[in-house]
Amino acid sequence: MPIWVIAAIIPVALLGSVLLASHGGARGNNRTSTVRLATNVEYKALHDLVPSVEETLKGYALDQRDTAEAVTAEPAAAARRESYDR
Repeated sequence: MPIWVIAAIIPVALLGSVLLASHGGARGNNRTSTVRLATNVEYKALHDLVPSVEETLKGYALDQRDTAEAVTAEPAAAARRESYDR
């Protein structure tokens, strides 16, 4: 093979590898941007859910408080009734 063919192939191969590497980097940046956008969408959705979860938990706590008060009031009322019966 003549030396000029080898001399022409080497720069073309180097240029091609540089172009492929830079294109791959851009593809990687696009994937990173896509992942970041998807993550931001997830965080936004979770942030929007926080007030409704908070209200649900407040309602649940109120119900549990009422139940606990009723459960603890019964033995006290029964004890008072027994003391009156004696």
